[in-house]
This record gives sequence, structure tokens and C-alpha cells, in this order.
Amino acid sequence: MTSVSVYTRHVPKCVNKADRYYRKCRCPKWLYWSDSKHKNGHVLKSAKTNTWAIAEEEARRKEQELRDVELGKPLPAETGLSVADAVTKFLDNKRSERLNEGTIKKLALIFQKELLDWCGQNGIHFLAHLTAPKLQEWRNTWDAVNNPLTCSKKQERVRGLFLFCHNNGWITSNPARALTKIKVIKKEPDYFTSSDLTKIVDATYVYGKTAVEKQRVRAFINLLRWSGLAIRDAVCLERSSLNSEDGVRIVRAKTNESVFVPLPHEIAEELRNVPDGIKPNPRYFFWSGNGLRKTAVADHQRALRRVFKLADLKHADGTPKRCHAHMFRHTFSIHLLDSGMSVESVAMLLGHSTSRTTEKYYKTHTRITQDRVSAELRTAWKIMEKRID
Repeated sequence: MTSVSVYTRHVPKCVNKADRYYRKCRCPKWLYWSDSKHKNGHVLKSAKTNTWAIAEEEARRKEQELRDVELGKPLPAETGLSVADAVTKFLDNKRSERLNEGTIKKLALIFQKELLDWCGQNGIHFLAHLTAPKLQEWRNTWDAVNNPLTCSKKQERVRGLFLFCHNNGWITSNPARALTKIKVIKKEPDYFTSSDLTKIVDATYVYGKTAVEKQRVRAFINLLRWSGLAIRDAVCLERSSLNSEDGVRIVRAKTNESVFVPLPHEIAEELRNVPDGIKPNPRYFFWSGNGLRKTAVADHQRALRRVFKLADLKHADGTPKRCHAHMFRHTFSIHLLDSGMSVESVAMLLGHSTSRTTEKYYKTHTRITQDRVSAELRTAWKIMEKRID
């Protein structure tokens, strides 16, 4: 069977031009294979990339194509699975995994809308034609509409699609493996200070037109502040979830993890006495039970934005603070960690399956870790001073 090799065609100024198999330079990568029918006895073809890993994927694809020709099989483009069929099968599989509808819709947007539209514009019909260079071309179009974090998450989903296709034998190699890592600059989670929280609560007294509106939005904000619940879990909180000892027990909508959070007595009483909304439902504190849950979440997000606008929060330099509902969850976590609570305990309250998730977001706010590091640093300073003396 024919073997296809990768080599580097160095530019004149490349310092590694003596080694044609040097992988790390950015010089063009080419493919080489023997062919007795060719006048030179071999074929040289550009891999159309300067990345060795992508060239390797192209070499494996070319090898399979040559083997199929030698065995008298039709080329993959003539009998292979279409991109549209592959996407449909992938989404059907995800639905069978019982993923929530929100996740399915995100996957459908990426693949049924974005990927298939791009393939149609570029004349790509079969899955076998979505090679690593083509995937890279598609990824290059993401920068105009997505931030780095969104691009990184999208790439993980793309890798999931092609791993699924490769495992099912619809492609001979996985072109998504050649996609390089997207750099994401990590930012500290923004949260509310004590003065911010006071301003937010004060803003609820001038919010809305009726006393009921003011009381309901204030109870909702206090629930977010003192429970650390995500907004969807708070909006759809059932009255039966609040026990007689002021504890809230739920199963998180996002992760399906069980969570138990004790509330301060005055917050629990405020929740029990929250007045009914326009369309009351005895089962829930804030949701009417009608329509989609995401619609109810969107309604409460709009209400919070109006409260934030009234509170007019600013950073220390006077610039406006961009506020959102998840900042209450960050505030809950950071204030507890700053007070000395262990990261393992905070992880249980948040419903994280492992404390490593909590550390990922709030590592610098772990009081116990800060105290230990500070003590070690002071000890190191003393040792350094003695050596200098």
C-alpha cells in the first residue's frame, strides 16, 4: 500500500533549512509519495498548510484515498456520508443522551446553521471533504462574531462532532485533532461589594409601580444573594423546596447535582411571605408555571437590569459596573471564601461536582490558601534576610 510522507519545504531565510523533516518552523509543508505511473516516479503535492499536524492529517487522508483506488473502491466523496446527515445523526445521539433542550439548541445553531451554511457557500457536501485545512478555514470566520471563550467552547463541540463521526467509521481520520488550542485570557469573576449590595436593595424600593412589584423583586434579589443559586434555579424554585428549618434543597437544572443551602431566617421568612405575581401559581415562588422556563428567566433578567440601572453601580475609577444576575452567585462564593470557609464546603453549597471547579473560579479568594501562602512567603523573606546579612 502507498505511504504518504510529510516534509518541510523551507524558505531561504529559515535557520532550520538543512532539516527537511523539521516540524516546528512555519515554512510550507508538502506531501510525498511514490507513483510508478508518474514520470518522476513520485508525486510532490502541497499540503496547503504550514502546520505539521494538519499536514499529517492530510497525508493520512491521501493515503486512504490512494488505498481505495488501488483496491478498486470508489472514493469517499462518491459514497460517503454527507455533512448534513452526519450532523443529524450527531444531534439525534445527543438527544438520546437526554441533554437539556438548551444544549441541543446550541449544538443545532453551531452545526445545522453555521457549519452547514459555510459548507454550502464553499461547495462542501460530503463529510470526507471537511479536512483539517477546511475546518481551519471555517474557524477563521469565527473571530468576527465570537469572543475567545465562545470560540474555545465552540471548538470543543466541533471536536465532539468529529470524534463521534470517527468512532462510527464515517471518516478514516479525525481532522478536528489538528485544530490548535484557542487562547482564552482568564478574568477574575466580578462580584458585588457590601456597598453595592446596599445600593441594589435600596433601588428595589423605587423599582416598579406597585408595592407588590417592589417586594417581589427584593425577595428575588435576596434569594440570589443569600443562596448562591443560578438564576434559572431561583426563578423556578418550588415552595416545597424550602423546609421548615429555612433550608433550600434542589437539583440544579444545569448539572443535575443535588444542592442544599441554609438561608438566614429573615430571608426565608421574606420568601415565604412574598406576594403573588400577576399569574400566581401555588407551586412556585416566582414562576407562573406557564410557558417556557427560559422565558421566565428572561423576564427576571430584564427586571434585574432595571434595578441595576437604578442602583447606578460604578467601579473605583468611576466607570460604570456591568452587572448581571450571575454576579450574585460570584458574590455568595467570594464572601464565604473571604470569611474563611473551606473551598470544599463552598463547592457543596454551589452544587459543584468537585471542589476543583470552585478553585478554578475563586482560587485567589480562598482565605485559608491565602493565609498559608502569606505565612510561607514571610518565612521565605526571613530566610532571605539572614542570607543577605
